[in-house]
Amino acid sequence: MFVSIKTVVFFALIQIFLPSLIHADLIDDVCKKSSSYDRCVPVLRTQGNTNPDLTKLGQIALSATSGATRDAISLFNTILNKKKDGQQVIDAIVDCKGYYIAISNIIDHYKGSLKAKDYANMVKYATMIRSHVQSCSAITEHLFYDDYRNVMGASTNEDDSASILQAIGSMFQNSKKTNS
Repeated sequence: MFVSIKTVVFFALIQIFLPSLIHADLIDDVCKKSSSYDRCVPVLRTQGNTNPDLTKLGQIALSATSGATRDAISLFNTILNKKKDGQQVIDAIVDCKGYYIAISNIIDHYKGSLKAKDYANMVKYATMIRSHVQSCSAITEHLFYDDYRNVMGASTNEDDSASILQAIGSMFQNSKKTNS
């Protein structure tokens, strides 16, 4: 049997590039389900995985969400340490800091759910994170202070990261249903 060199090269190229094509499709599918496709894609591509699965993407999204939470709490501490804004702003920032501390705890629960493959709770916890972020945004959006844009940016980053977690949980749920 004769096999041309073109056929061998073709199949070799498929083996080399197929994993990255699958990678792109999975990331694309997750990001289409998130609230911000443009933010999701770079977050999930940062790790350069050659063969990602939903669990690995969940870990990447958790890392991004944890980082956004730490950044927000640090920003709130900086604002509170300045002590130059009025009491209404300080009260709102204290409340936001409380929401973000709660988000830290919720992230831990999401991690446990990801490890346990408890997909319904993954979606629930991601939804809770987004709800806390929206609560912080609601109490600060009408206030005027120096760091307003930074707080809104932190809220946007956190919400975008949580929406990726939500999308991954949803995809896990869907894959469980199709495999049942």
